[in-house]
Amino acid sequence: MFNKNSENNNLKPCPFCGNTDIIVNTAERGDRTRFKWFARVFCADCFADTTNHGFDFTEEEAKQKAVKAWNRRIHPISFEGEDSEIIIAKMAVEDSDIPKSCNEYETIMKALDYYSSHN
Repeated sequence: MFNKNSENNNLKPCPFCGNTDIIVNTAERGDRTRFKWFARVFCADCFADTTNHGFDFTEEEAKQKAVKAWNRRIHPISFEGEDSEIIIAKMAVEDSDIPKSCNEYETIMKALDYYSSHN
């Protein structure tokens, strides 16, 4: 099933070309009885894409995970000059369920910044 970008799914523009013509595609594996839904979000212009990274129980769950992955953005400027371990750690914290307004989030990011500046 193909769904063009609409205001209902709140897809961000393509991070590579800026195009707003984003498509959500879902597919069902007929050989499975559970965890059979796969979803893919892609740009209709440059074909950049992402998926729900596995199979999910329902079509809606697969779509939600793929859209969340598509909408996730990192801020490369904040990683300038840092080694790959720090970048990966910051991305993991950004992608976690820790609210950005809580003290734990701020403490972790400050610790990563400190570690980066002293190595």
